[in-house]
Amino acid sequence: TEPTRANIMEALDELCQKCEPGDTAFVHYSGHGGRVKDETGQDPTGFNSTLCPVDFDQPGVGQILDKELYEHLVCAMPAGTSLTCLMDCCHSGTVLDLPYNFIADGEQTEMEPNQDFPFLKLLAMRQALREAGVETFRDLFDEEKREQLKASYDAAYNESMEGLGRDIGGGENFGRAARRERRQNRRANRRKR
Repeated sequence: TEPTRANIMEALDELCQKCEPGDTAFVHYSGHGGRVKDETGQDPTGFNSTLCPVDFDQPGVGQILDKELYEHLVCAMPAGTSLTCLMDCCHSGTVLDLPYNFIADGEQTEMEPNQDFPFLKLLAMRQALREAGVETFRDLFDEEKREQLKASYDAAYNESMEGLGRDIGGGENFGRAARRERRQNRRANRRKR
C-alpha cells in the first residue's frame, strides 16, 4: 500500500477501531517530517509538526498536521489501551502533541516534559469533558455538548489558573507571568541552538 495521506489516515483510524481495552498497539513511521506555520495561532511555537505523505504536494492533499495525529490516533485510542509510536522523521519529537517526549539523541535517558505543553488546559479540558458528558470524539458533533463543553472548559480553566496563582502567591498576575516565563524560556532555548 502506498503511503498516501488517505492511506495513512485510514490505517490510523482502522487501528483505533480494532483496539480494545487491554490491547497494546505499535505505530512506526519512517519518512519525511516537516513544519508548517500554525495558521490558528494556537501552537506556542508558531508551527505545527507534520508528516509528509507521498502525495502531500498534490492539490488539496497537504501534510498531516500534529493536531490531526493527536485527534485521529491519540484521542481515538480506546480507554485502557497502550500505544507506542516510533516516528523516524524530522520534527518527530512533537508530532503527536504529547505532554512528554523522548528524543533518542544519545544524551536523553528518560521521558522529559514538553515545556510548551499546556498542562493546566489539559486538566481543565478533562474536567469539562466529564461535565459535558463527552465520552468519545464523535460526541463533539453534538452542538449542545459542544456549547456545554465550552462553558465548562472556560470555567474550569479560569478556576485552575486562579487556584494555582493563589497557591504560589502569584494572584491574578500569575497567568501573565507564566506566559512571560515561557516566552523567555523559548528564546533562551533558541539561542542555545
